[in-house]
Amino acid sequence: MTKYDSAVPWFQILDYIVVMKGWIGFLVCSLWGSLLLSQELSSTLVDAPFTSAGVPTWSSRSWNNDSLYQAELLRRATNPGSAPRFAQVNEVDIDPQSYGRWTVDDHGIRTWRLRIESKGAYSLNLGFTEFHLPPSAQLLIHGQNPKTTYGPFTPADNEVHNALWTPIIPGEVLQLELQLSEKEIDDLQFRLRFINHDFMGFGRIAVGDCHIDVACDQDTDWPQVDQFRAAIHSVGVLSIDGERTCTGYLVNNSQQDCTPYFITAAHCDIDRSQARSMVVYWNFQNSYCRAVNSFENSQNGNGELNTFNTGAFLLASSEASDFILFRLDDPIPEEANAYFAGWDNRPEVEQGLYASIHHPLTQEKRISFTEAPIYPGKWGEGTSAFPEGDHLIVPRWSQGTTEDGSSGGPLFNPRGLVVGQLHGGRAACGNNDYDAFGRFSSAWSDGSIASERLMDWLDPLEEGLEELEGRWANLCAISLTTTTTIQTICVPDSAQFHLQVSEAFTAPVELSLLDLPDGWKARFSRTRVQPGDTLELFLSTEINQPLGGSTFQVEANDGTNQVVLELEVETKTLPKDFNIVEPQLNEEIRGSSTVLTWLKSSPDATYTLYVADNANFQDAQIIPTLSDTVFLLEQLVFETTYFWQVEATNSCGTKTATSTGTFRTPPDISILMDLASESVCPFDTLAVQITLGQGFQSFASLSMSSNELDLSEIFIQSSSNLELLEGGQVVHLQLIRKNAWPLGDYQLSITIADSGRTNQASLAFSVIHAPEASRLLEPQDGAVILDSEVHLLWELGQNAHPESLLQVARDSSFQELSINQYLNNTTFHLDLGDGVYYWRIWSENDCANTVSKTHSFQINAKNIGQLNGKKLAIIPNPTNGVVYTQFSEPLIRGQIEVLNMAGQLLQNIQIPDNNLTFNLTLEDYPSGIYLLRIKERRTSVTRRVILLR
Repeated sequence: MTKYDSAVPWFQILDYIVVMKGWIGFLVCSLWGSLLLSQELSSTLVDAPFTSAGVPTWSSRSWNNDSLYQAELLRRATNPGSAPRFAQVNEVDIDPQSYGRWTVDDHGIRTWRLRIESKGAYSLNLGFTEFHLPPSAQLLIHGQNPKTTYGPFTPADNEVHNALWTPIIPGEVLQLELQLSEKEIDDLQFRLRFINHDFMGFGRIAVGDCHIDVACDQDTDWPQVDQFRAAIHSVGVLSIDGERTCTGYLVNNSQQDCTPYFITAAHCDIDRSQARSMVVYWNFQNSYCRAVNSFENSQNGNGELNTFNTGAFLLASSEASDFILFRLDDPIPEEANAYFAGWDNRPEVEQGLYASIHHPLTQEKRISFTEAPIYPGKWGEGTSAFPEGDHLIVPRWSQGTTEDGSSGGPLFNPRGLVVGQLHGGRAACGNNDYDAFGRFSSAWSDGSIASERLMDWLDPLEEGLEELEGRWANLCAISLTTTTTIQTICVPDSAQFHLQVSEAFTAPVELSLLDLPDGWKARFSRTRVQPGDTLELFLSTEINQPLGGSTFQVEANDGTNQVVLELEVETKTLPKDFNIVEPQLNEEIRGSSTVLTWLKSSPDATYTLYVADNANFQDAQIIPTLSDTVFLLEQLVFETTYFWQVEATNSCGTKTATSTGTFRTPPDISILMDLASESVCPFDTLAVQITLGQGFQSFASLSMSSNELDLSEIFIQSSSNLELLEGGQVVHLQLIRKNAWPLGDYQLSITIADSGRTNQASLAFSVIHAPEASRLLEPQDGAVILDSEVHLLWELGQNAHPESLLQVARDSSFQELSINQYLNNTTFHLDLGDGVYYWRIWSENDCANTVSKTHSFQINAKNIGQLNGKKLAIIPNPTNGVVYTQFSEPLIRGQIEVLNMAGQLLQNIQIPDNNLTFNLTLEDYPSGIYLLRIKERRTSVTRRVILLR
């Protein structure tokens, strides 16, 4: 959403941001005038061994989310009117011939897999610019959460634009799995060109705390929300090119055929090629009403992004009224419970309660209200009324507000009809300023051709409609539905189906049954109903009906239209008799755990296990909902008799095992070992504490063994006699090696034995060396930074403690220290004056400490120029011949012109598109003052350079 009025001077915008935007404004303004160095954001395939699953990994280079986010805030401040970005686009070229791994099974089904990783990403999304699956193919995308899988994407997702953009996939890792018949491999088109790294957290960015959840209602003291309840279901949040976001809405047309027309704001900047990348998310909203002006209100809620449409075709647009119309390239999913919003294209403005429904900053759906008089206006002049203006002005919001990302959110009049979509304005939590909406009446007919207006698409029959009510998607088709198509009967009980006849039927509907199996009796509550009616179907069967599933059909027929609904009834009985297996005869188990097993009852039964130390099962341990017939019982008390029993349960009832088991635990001969440290240095002593179980008899003895160590090289010190130990005793050992411990991992086995019992335990330890030196990552050695703010990033060496020492100095010998600080992370921000600096990291562990290489960087924050919002510097100045021009972002078709003071052009040099630094030689010119004119497209900036010989 545009949150600045384009006609307002920049200094007023800054003043507005500081006063009205709270902490966000402070952050944006603090960034204004500073520059973030762009990073090299290319990616690479990791040439590493396969994972345990045999899947190779494509990994992106490391990106700094904080830097990307701050750069995005600066971009919004310097480019008001643009859609907010939440992800960094990463262009790649991945196909199954070059990356991933193919396997083939015995049935000739080929499977291709590739794991994709972008460290630190809140989510990933993918753009396939070639996507055409042959008939047998399907694509699955497995998320970082092992329970989350997207798809399958099938040939039904093939589109004429030959592309597919995926929804948001939470986490920094995903895995692609493509399957198809080996015979169809030549018909596959599959090329991944974009992997987008979410640096903000889609739906996770904090917003103002004055918003109103669409889940609010009369019961939560928001009755006005219920007035727009249907309209809420027309609104969705969309992503474009996998990197930026807006709000939009479904809109009805005069044929009322649920053609998936979708409108958003033109300034969201979606062209015809980008339309295929649109992903629209439905029902992304918090499940309950959060209190306004609470901290929880400003945070992300529990909305889910699992209902979506991907891909669209651009039909019409106009910058004047800031609308753009699409047709989504697939039907709306049934789970969306979608509503196609009605509209009012009349120029008259009625007064009353208006509402806008939107997604602020990609967060869950919110609603805003105003009862202030709405008036026509122009974009950029929101405080003035213009009767013929192509915008509607909301002078202030009574409840709620809008934010960046709300762009395209519809404005509904008091009758719930759309009259505009959000262009922008100055409204925010904490102020009473205005918002401007592109006017629906202007978008309707102001254009001269169909691609510039709405009337050709939303009134295709040319009926001249001035308004049209909305329509629920479920009314767009003839249907007979039920709350569930499968019922379970515990014979001799009965089943009941609740049936809904859709309103789309055109006459009274007759109900009948088809293919009802033998042994079943059925009865309708009514056999003749009106469109939109509900009725009940009752079924019963005999007690001797075979167990299992039976299917049949219900037909609804109005004489013209006919639809058939398939239903299924499954018959069950109580779980059958079963028994326990072991242990059951008061046997003594080994140790403090045992495996309990029992026979299986009915196939659908789950089991509840009861364990107690008394036959009456008082204070029993209850372990419910077990689907297996085996359970490992642990942490038992030694020298105790236990009783156990099992119950089998299904939807029909519960059955108890025909017998009760008993068992006894042995005396405690456990051995607990603790190391003072699992890592020791080469010349350290290994300290071990051993606690003996109470079950050992007196005069127990201790012995030690190891496959890796020569025990003759180890001297053991102990305050206890290792040949005369007692149960419950704590033994302290000091293991001293005559020479240094060799580096590596080792294991020692300790055996305790008395006259009748023996037990053994093992301990593992590692001998480590001094830590490896840390690796300095950012800034690169010798970098020149056009900003006083510096971001340092490094990677700790192996075996290093998390805490490291950062040193920053003005000299390479680190005598003049600017920073000398211990840190528990691997990143640090600091503000420095101009000059050259040196920095290094000290790493340490319990054995020693090491120092990294020394890197240098130069701060050049003075005399910084700007060109199209990009910072530039010219150094040195004065110069003896070579001038270095540096840019915060690469110029697009950039040029440098060299002129003398008389204005004569001496050189005209093209700057390569991807260069951040460009060297210019002036050695052929005499001493004096010259002008450097740096140009990008139609904009230029001129700087004087002094040349000295």
